[in-house]
Amino acid sequence: MVRHELSVDKRRRRNREYQRKRREKIYSDPELKEEYLRKERQSWKMRAEEGKIKTIGNLSEREKRSERKAWKRSQQVSRQRKRKVEHPETPPDRPVDSVNIQEPVRSRQSIAGEREKENKNKILKKDESFDK
Repeated sequence: MVRHELSVDKRRRRNREYQRKRREKIYSDPELKEEYLRKERQSWKMRAEEGKIKTIGNLSEREKRSERKAWKRSQQVSRQRKRKVEHPETPPDRPVDSVNIQEPVRSRQSIAGEREKENKNKILKKDESFDK
């Protein structure tokens, strides 16, 4: 089969399979694995020195908060995935329909915004009643 005639999916599948075999070969041999990891560390250091990768120490306070928030979320997802593997969910004892559905939690800012709108509307109504 000619290379350009392969569909994108088939090429991707073939490349994934090739990479999987390559990684399997590397990780099965301790010397190859150590060499691979050494190259990865060296590559990471080079990219960090070039400024392509920012370490947490080089970020602004806002960027630090954002990065740490992403780390926290990622860790939560990872732990949930791990729990599902270790303890698969069992079906609930009661029907799902009988479960109380909670309203979504509203942020402090959205509540404050609604209060502000209500106060403005009250003031406008008072002004309208004085104009009459």
